[in-house]
Amino acid sequence: MDPDSNQPLNSLDVTPLRKARTSLETFRKVGIPIIAALLSLLTITAVAVLIKVVLDNYFLCGQPLHFIQRGQVCDGQQDCASGEDEQHCVKKFPDGPPVTVRLSRDRSTLQVLDLATKNWASACFDNFTEALAKTACGQMGYDSKPTFRAVEIGPAQDLDVVKITENMQELQVQNSNGKRLDVSNWKVMAGSDKMGNFPSLPVAKIFITEPNITSPKEQDIALVKLQLPLTFSGTVRPICLPFSDEELAPATPLWVSGWGFTEQNGGKISDILLQASVQLIDSTRCNAEDAYQGEVTEKMLCAGIPEGGVDTCQGDSGGPLMYLSDRWQVVGVVSWGDGCGEPSTPGVYTKATAYLSWIYNVRKSDP
Repeated sequence: MDPDSNQPLNSLDVTPLRKARTSLETFRKVGIPIIAALLSLLTITAVAVLIKVVLDNYFLCGQPLHFIQRGQVCDGQQDCASGEDEQHCVKKFPDGPPVTVRLSRDRSTLQVLDLATKNWASACFDNFTEALAKTACGQMGYDSKPTFRAVEIGPAQDLDVVKITENMQELQVQNSNGKRLDVSNWKVMAGSDKMGNFPSLPVAKIFITEPNITSPKEQDIALVKLQLPLTFSGTVRPICLPFSDEELAPATPLWVSGWGFTEQNGGKISDILLQASVQLIDSTRCNAEDAYQGEVTEKMLCAGIPEGGVDTCQGDSGGPLMYLSDRWQVVGVVSWGDGCGEPSTPGVYTKATAYLSWIYNVRKSDP
């Protein structure tokens, strides 16, 4: 007998066999569940991607249920049997008749516009006719023979006057892409000075103005109606619209805010809300030969600083131009400009007072 016969036969092979069986058991207990979990995760991800692709590219019609191309939504043609593809779209709201009631410059006297003479007549003063009295009462909701009551008329305090943006891209009215005109794609965020640090609020309606073919940079304003009112807090507050006769002198100090680029032709989008102190610039200077050469109309404002260096930039569109008198007013909306911070080409803003009648008529048509 071999002197080594006292040792177990094939002792060196026994241990590897036990290890193989242990590894197999471990794989069955741990490996298979992990693979199953990974496959489930991949399946969920694939389904989510598929759903996103479908939602991004198709719209579901009801009664009967079927899909249409997303580009067919808000294209002006009814493609769903019940027309739901054209129901929740950005609406063009034309200019209506002018607002015919206002407070006087000193905020103490009710005035009514005489449509025949285009002059403002003070209520109950000389030459205030019964027709003007009916006009005033009709604007305030009285349609019968007028009996004057004490009222206070001032700027609306519950509107956001903004230029709509989606994912930092401006809303182009002439764009035929239905996705951008579909109200469900738009959200409003409020309550924080940090980008993406606050929940989004769903939009019910968006109103835009009719474009001006002869001056395409005009009419750069929209109104957003939320599905639910904002809850005011320490970080969410309303801002007033200006009075219709609010006239600011050149060099009036103003404030502007936004999340736009911090440098011209470079830099980055700011992730926190920035503000800057600017001043009103005379429109004559703004339309000079070395500036905008007549492009700035009566429905626009220019603001910056004479030496340049402080201005709005790309990505700030829609931000408010604000003025502090006895209370904060939004007197303009960031609109356009050549470059950022150039001394001869300051920022150009939509003039809020030029659209007060339009805002009033939109609110009256859709309270």
